[in-house]
Amino acid sequence: MSLFIDRAGHRTSLQDHTSGKLTDSTAQDKYIDRAEPEVITDWVQFHEGLQARIKTSIATDANGILLMTQGFSKLFRMEDSSKIKYPFIDTMDDRNSKTGYFFVGFDATNKKQQIQVMKQGSVRASATMSVWDVTIILMGSGTTASSAIPPGFQEMLGYWAAKKYWQDQGPSMKKEANYWEDEYNKLLVKGRELYGSPTKDFEFVESFDPDAGEFGIDIGITRT
Repeated sequence: MSLFIDRAGHRTSLQDHTSGKLTDSTAQDKYIDRAEPEVITDWVQFHEGLQARIKTSIATDANGILLMTQGFSKLFRMEDSSKIKYPFIDTMDDRNSKTGYFFVGFDATNKKQQIQVMKQGSVRASATMSVWDVTIILMGSGTTASSAIPPGFQEMLGYWAAKKYWQDQGPSMKKEANYWEDEYNKLLVKGRELYGSPTKDFEFVESFDPDAGEFGIDIGITRT
């Protein structure tokens, strides 16, 4: 198989990985599209090239609301034009005093997730924020569309999609699901060895308090 695999190729692989049980292209795409955000998420932990590609800028409205990309799945990090990082605010009591963001709802009209941005307890209105969002590099719907995963590792998408298919078939297919998960993890390890840093992960540990005026330094998470 070619090192470059387009959507048509992933469909063929998925049919093979499901022992010919999954033949309908719509059903195949369902599993491919479910798998891809998770596969890309694994890759951006160590691949700096993909980290740069998932960065985009979005402006908040007058209420400090960001509308994320349709299909948004995970926000890795957020910072403003001064490079101050905005962490996730996980408790309601902190929303009126802290700097960061939290999820506030879903815009049904635009079909986009809403995120509110705060700075020292006040809404961060009409501000351009840099966000790192996997959604913006997901593969298109066309048959010739290709994944952002590097050549030689794109088959991982078919492995993870197959794992999800067998998982959906129930406990009796656990052996098949585990097999494709193992194959996926083997390639992920090889990818990390080839593309990754041995000392630093993308999801940073914050060593600063933005509300104390500290800009912060990203400390790499050492892998074991």
